[in-house]
Amino acid sequence: MKNCSIFIKMVIFLLFFSCNNSTYKGLSNEEFIVDMKQQNLLFEQLSELVQGEIPVNRLNDSLIFLIVPLKESCPSCLNKTLDSILKHKSDLLANRLIVLSIKGGRKTINSYFRERNGELPTISGQLFLDSTNRASDFKLFEDNPVFYYTVNRKAYKKVKALPETVKTDLKNYFSGRTI
Repeated sequence: MKNCSIFIKMVIFLLFFSCNNSTYKGLSNEEFIVDMKQQNLLFEQLSELVQGEIPVNRLNDSLIFLIVPLKESCPSCLNKTLDSILKHKSDLLANRLIVLSIKGGRKTINSYFRERNGELPTISGQLFLDSTNRASDFKLFEDNPVFYYTVNRKAYKKVKALPETVKTDLKNYFSGRTI
């Protein structure tokens, strides 16, 4: 009975403190965004990166943004991410948006793909070049690709790719397994 009481107190304690945080970080690379202002701000920033290319009738849909910091990403995560983009350039699901972020033009960005014996793909309305690195200004990433899950013009989940998780993260993104 004493153990049960301690357990209940611990659960209440955890719930109390988790409700006071604007985000909940799980034990993984996932972060749930619970603060409404933060959800709105993130969606506005993500929308700015895609230059208003999301049709108005799709703004409330479930969308997943993949932000790829070309210069800041660890080599392992960057290689897997760019290889996946090249592999899935012709079968990218309609609710997936990719932003390649670096201070540099098309030639600089294309050099990353040429290292993989490929060319910068053209995926109209889904692949965007952030040549002024606004994603960095918005602090949308730290040092690896990141996925933002949105619905109803709110970002509710952030998944940071890590060397240990990047294969699974990319598989989920390109296959449509997680929303």
